[in-house]
Amino acid sequence: MFSKIIRAGKTELFRFLNTKNEKSVIVPPEIEQLSNMTFSNKDAKGVELVYLHDGITEIPDHCFEGSTVRAVRLSPKTTRIGDAAFKNCANLSYIRVPEGCGLGTKTWNGSWAGSATVFENCPKMRQKWTPWIQYVKEADGRFVILWEGGLLQHSTDRTTWTHVLDDESGYCVAPIKKDPVYYRVAVKNETPTYRLPGEWRPVTGIVKVQ
Repeated sequence: MFSKIIRAGKTELFRFLNTKNEKSVIVPPEIEQLSNMTFSNKDAKGVELVYLHDGITEIPDHCFEGSTVRAVRLSPKTTRIGDAAFKNCANLSYIRVPEGCGLGTKTWNGSWAGSATVFENCPKMRQKWTPWIQYVKEADGRFVILWEGGLLQHSTDRTTWTHVLDDESGYCVAPIKKDPVYYRVAVKNETPTYRLPGEWRPVTGIVKVQ
């Protein structure tokens, strides 16, 4: 449940209350900003995947501190991530910080140097960003998939792959099906020395949804 307030004329997600034990949160477009308690409060416990739309450009201080998230899709337009925003996120592994984004008092330049307060005590945090795909199964049987770094593709036989969405990051709610469906993230090959031009190559592992 979204606990919203109006602050400085903008709709703010003050707190997320996980009353339905959801594992994924897709922040809706009407939310214009977050607070320093949005996911750090104990009522948000259990949330693993968070998708932030492109209109949310700042992560306030302490916003996710101590939360259970393991993957967060940030807007590529994010300009600042506040101090201790992801501190003590023991499960956090997957996040892409846009080039030039402020990290506390520092600026992201492809290195975690100087960002210790932002990602303090995040033991699973990767030191170098790589494309990723993650998913969770909700209580109602739906699968929610988040990905970064290429186009999401699906297949029923792991041989013929079809694009799901033409975006290099985002989320997808997989339909409930009896037979398994496989998903991966792929990029178009631009090096014809060892592959045919235009061939799509996987940049993540394959996840099985059933």
